Amino acid sequence: MSRAAEAVESTSESLTAGERNRRRQEAESLRNRLRQVRELAARADYRAPGSGERDELLEGGVVGWGQDDLEEEERAAGAPTVQVKKSQEEMLREQDEGLDSLHSVISRQRRLAEAIGGEAESQVSMREHSLKDFSTLVSSVLG
Repeated sequence: MSRAAEAVESTSESLTAGERNRRRQEAESLRNRLRQVRELAARADYRAPGSGERDELLEGGVVGWGQDDLEEEERAAGAPTVQVKKSQEEMLREQDEGLDSLHSVISRQRRLAEAIGGEAESQVSMREHSLKDFSTLVSSVLG
């Protein structure tokens, strides 16, 4: 365990503060679990059938990861592979629908931008034409 802590400290210069803290927490968690395993192994009822302490102690988790990842793991744990695959396919289908909707919105915005650009060019052309006609009129009146 001390080697793991040393490794965290020796690579800490290249890690972000959040990752360094996550690794320290994980190392501390592992040290605590090792201590608990040693204490439990020293007890006589450690190997007793139905001892929930052993299962509870060895039940794992990762320190510092997002709650969504844990929820996904919990959903997938114990679920048949077919069910997990269907769930993943459903999520992909929902993502595809979202991307299709986003594509529609972006396409509509592009058409609107092109129409506005065309209208602006038309207005500029008409203005230039009007100014030219106005200057011709002024020249002929003053001329």
